[in-house]
Amino acid sequence: MNCPAVRDRLPEHALGVADHHDVHAIERHLAWCAACRKEARDLERAAATLAFAPAPVIPPRELEERIVLAVRRDRPSSSTITPSRRRGRRLGVVLVAAALMVAGLGAGAVWSRRDGPPVNPSTHAQQQDAAFERFQRFIQTAKTTDPRTKAAVGLLTPSGQMPWRGAALVIVSPSGDDQVVVTVDGLPGARRPYRVEITDGHGHAVPVAVVRRLDKEGGAMVGRVIARDLTDYVRVVVTDGRGRKVLTGVLDPAPATG
Repeated sequence: MNCPAVRDRLPEHALGVADHHDVHAIERHLAWCAACRKEARDLERAAATLAFAPAPVIPPRELEERIVLAVRRDRPSSSTITPSRRRGRRLGVVLVAAALMVAGLGAGAVWSRRDGPPVNPSTHAQQQDAAFERFQRFIQTAKTTDPRTKAAVGLLTPSGQMPWRGAALVIVSPSGDDQVVVTVDGLPGARRPYRVEITDGHGHAVPVAVVRRLDKEGGAMVGRVIARDLTDYVRVVVTDGRGRKVLTGVLDPAPATG
């Protein structure tokens, strides 16, 4: 795998959603190519730091441009890649773009500062709307998603007064696999592994990921491309290693944007 091919796949690799056929080739390339290795580190650092910024942040301009270009480059082509792998790769890029952009726009934008006064519900609603609007504009600019694609987001909160929190994004696409991105913050390492799932109103659950590693702030970002319709799956649940619920949240649909 040469440098252009590796760099096309680095956004997916940054979030761990790269096609399993590509992961080993990417890592072999990164072992000897310093330039691609630096770009991979930059994307991974961005994914980690933007996701858990305590205050509203705007993603660096060069990062936004990098992701937009990656999405545009990944339009379907007449290459020898099979249609299923090509679609999976395209959706993987959009998933990474969503996670990075919503992490920068949503995690800081819809969560209050840790050391600041509580944010009232109306302000939270306005911030969620703003995050949705920016996210949808980004996807529209990339011009890779079906116009019927819908997004929903929600905050994840603990049942008690624990300083744990999170956020979830779901992208529902009529023409491809659906996607879930979940961020958590402040979770104690001693209660790992954490399991993330999304549920519907009838008790059906779809696993999203198992969180085995947390950053120094107790945070992690996970994502999954799911080959089923998640339209009715509106609740995200995070449980600890003993099956106890630590975070839950209900997803709200994104407001329409022009």
